Amino acid sequence: MVLPFVNVSGDAEQDYFSDGLTEEMTSQLGRVRPDRLGVIARTSAARFKHSGRSINEIGRELGVTYVVEGSVRQAGDRVRITAQLVDATDQTNLWTDTYDGDLADCLALQARVASQIARALAVELLPITGRATAHCSTANPDACRT
Repeated sequence: MVLPFVNVSGDAEQDYFSDGLTEEMTSQLGRVRPDRLGVIARTSAARFKHSGRSINEIGRELGVTYVVEGSVRQAGDRVRITAQLVDATDQTNLWTDTYDGDLADCLALQARVASQIARALAVELLPITGRATAHCSTANPDACRT
């Protein structure tokens, strides 16, 4: 499940970027072994935006084991995106990374970062769940490499 990325820039007008990144993340992860790795629909996850509920509660309610959450900060024409993979059962952080970019082409930046995160999570999630990537079916072959 991809929780809505949080806009921590302090500017509500920048919500479009964090919402777009959440949608792109959901789409990218949905392409990684869709027969083996289920991703909750964006509309189902959206109801948890600003809910204040714990990862454990959300995971239990939706029946998911792993949650991707993150934040977006903007400073001028630059943006920093932080993403993490959390085990919803015990709320431990399994993976995290930070991405910096230029907002000149925010759609390309969203796609690039979401793709990089999806590749990293494919490496993290598929071994965790014991699933081989030999028959990976995704539009992005790099997402299948471990």
